[in-house]
Amino acid sequence: MSVATPMMRQYLEVKAQHPDAILFFRMGDFFEMFLEDAVIASKELDIALTSRNRGDRDEIPMCGVPVHASRGYINKMVEKGYKVAVCDQVEDPREAKGLVRREVVRIVTPGLNGDGEALDPKENNFLLGIMAARADTFGMAWLDLTTGEFLVAEHNEGDRMRSEVVSICPGEILIPEGDEGDALVVEAAAWLPGTTVSRLPQWHFESDAAVRTLEEFFHCASLEPFGCSELPAATRAAGGIIRYVLETQKGAVPHILPPRVIQSSEFMLLDDVTRRNLELTSTLQGGKRRGSLLAVL
Repeated sequence: MSVATPMMRQYLEVKAQHPDAILFFRMGDFFEMFLEDAVIASKELDIALTSRNRGDRDEIPMCGVPVHASRGYINKMVEKGYKVAVCDQVEDPREAKGLVRREVVRIVTPGLNGDGEALDPKENNFLLGIMAARADTFGMAWLDLTTGEFLVAEHNEGDRMRSEVVSICPGEILIPEGDEGDALVVEAAAWLPGTTVSRLPQWHFESDAAVRTLEEFFHCASLEPFGCSELPAATRAAGGIIRYVLETQKGAVPHILPPRVIQSSEFMLLDDVTRRNLELTSTLQGGKRRGSLLAVL
């Protein structure tokens, strides 16, 4: 298979639409990975790296996994912090006139993995969105795709935002590209082993777009009944999350509950140093969840 073949052109076209994901490309009974994706996947999954056109100038690294066993391999990649775009055959190869039509049917990310077998049933797997409206205002929204729980809050201090992030312990954090709170969020994520930070285009979090996305998704004329109308930064974070879910789940979005406002006065927040020393969510040695108080409980 050379880059000039119709199959490889199809692969490259799909890959160009998902440059930040490992592309699982369905070919018959296997999901194949090519080029840099193949090099990464073969190492992370401990599977053989081969190539097409070995020894030729257009040699193409490749590896693959059986379709029937792909679930475990996808989960393993996600556990290591990668996004996986699953490109399936969307027509019967026997009826195809020429090249089989393929499309990305879902994108699995650390914060949007709805596979119950891959998750600890005792823990939430939250996707967290953060929007810094100003230097002193942080809107937050977090969603567990497996339970549909959807929460929003706003904080007026960076320290409280960081403490809340550590408390939520998300699998993935979404922030706008070039956001003012970028450094603070990355700093907070550093306390959480295995948490991925994903940067999305600014328009995902624009105020009007966020409100429109939420109203359309929850089939309502206003967000006022949810209590979000007085929390513009949190609303923008919530809109960014729903937009991300719609783009990655490709029409297979599970039931999500309307957003529920969390007031900071409802909880006592511990600072990062205290949480770390108490080993609440990760151990001092190695920063692992196993061995922490959360894991024990």
